[in-house]
Amino acid sequence: MGTIMAGCIFVPGQPGHGDRDMERLLSAAKPSVILTQRVHADALLRAAKTNSPLALAQHSIFIFDDDILDSTGEPYLGFPHWQDMVGSPAENNWEYPDIQSSQDYHSTIVIMFTSGTTGNPKGVEISHCNYISAAISYMQRVSLHPDWQKSAQNTNDASPIRVLGTLGMHHILGQRSYSVIFPKLGVPLYLLRLPSSQNILDAVERFNITDAIVRSSMLTEIAKTPHRKSLMSRLSSLKRVEGCAAPMPQSTKTILEALGIDRVSRVWGLTELGLITGHDMNTSSTPQSVGELHANYEGKVTNSSNPSQTVDRSTIGDIWIRAPSRSVGYYQNAEATLDAHGVDGWFSTGDVGYVDERGQWYIVDRKKDLIKVNGNHVAPTELEDVLLQHPDIAGVGIIGVAVNQDEGPRAYIQTADHSSLSSTEIHRFMVDKVAPYKYLSGGVSFIPRIPRNSNGKILRAELRELAKKELGGFKGHYHGVFAYSAEDSH
Repeated sequence: MGTIMAGCIFVPGQPGHGDRDMERLLSAAKPSVILTQRVHADALLRAAKTNSPLALAQHSIFIFDDDILDSTGEPYLGFPHWQDMVGSPAENNWEYPDIQSSQDYHSTIVIMFTSGTTGNPKGVEISHCNYISAAISYMQRVSLHPDWQKSAQNTNDASPIRVLGTLGMHHILGQRSYSVIFPKLGVPLYLLRLPSSQNILDAVERFNITDAIVRSSMLTEIAKTPHRKSLMSRLSSLKRVEGCAAPMPQSTKTILEALGIDRVSRVWGLTELGLITGHDMNTSSTPQSVGELHANYEGKVTNSSNPSQTVDRSTIGDIWIRAPSRSVGYYQNAEATLDAHGVDGWFSTGDVGYVDERGQWYIVDRKKDLIKVNGNHVAPTELEDVLLQHPDIAGVGIIGVAVNQDEGPRAYIQTADHSSLSSTEIHRFMVDKVAPYKYLSGGVSFIPRIPRNSNGKILRAELRELAKKELGGFKGHYHGVFAYSAEDSH
């Protein structure tokens, strides 16, 4: 908020992404000032040393830790503390200027970098208009619930709502929710410093959390936790959970609701558009659906082969969204902006799905991730959902590889501890659950952990690189052309 009030652009980073991603972020953003915590200072220095565009003087990097609250901050590794930026009372006699002109209202205030699950991250430019309109749309939905209305009216600590925030500030839903939405609604927020399934359970139990926004992959991890009775007790205060950032298996929703959580639902959004859909807070959520469009959002589904042709309801196609929250574009990337921005304000989401007669939206998968088997499209998320129902499978990622002049799904499996699961057992498990063309004809490979970004999305690009190493460059390529026998991977 201070950055924006100072007339600057805020760019969040996540050192947990690794040195290489931090180098790319710094190179693309070219920041004039950096705020960092002591724990991340070393990573920042490593990135700066290998990044020639980052010719920042030491005084341009500031330590930003909690000790600012009592004015005891000290420099670290030669970096000054953030309190050095704080002016004296005499210098604070100014006000945040009102945004009056259309030009100012549509000027960029935040650049959020996309997750980069299939390639390099892109910087999404978000304006005042984009940021606030997306916040208002989300607020309109949740504020319809009586508990949220009571919480906003309360002036004491007896709020019926206690929200747990588990997303990082580098995630647009987390940042917008924690900075604008929840404070504006007047609900108590407990923000996890280090999100993990164990920390989530501890926080829910300790602070009697009623509502939570959690990455879908982490919800699946919690649902796979043994000792169900103990888990039920620890989650007893939790009434509503929304899974985000990646598809949530139906089995996860079923297990968590059986543990006593009133409603476990999916939401869908993009960095470029904000949170697009969600479920009515006063009704049960529709299985598999990501809910209805938020206020001020329009959607359409078009023929994948002909973008100008809108398809009928319940027909799968490419999803387009139009809303005042649509971002300005991609930072210094006119080509990517042109590809995503359609005519008349429409935005190509890159997702394939459909909307039913009741206005409920369903996401099949990312268009670029679909596997084409003998002319039939296979969604990796569908197969991952099926495989996660197996008790010995802790994680799974599906990609397409070359199979007999065609493509076929290949499964990367992370097994539960002490499991002796074999590829043969996995193939048998799939037989009566999916159509034959969806079988794992590309083979099965066991790996220690499914690669994910900090938002929980599967890094399929890494799986494809792994497939190339295991099978050979062409056989492991997503759109391979050489024959390959599934038995080769067993």
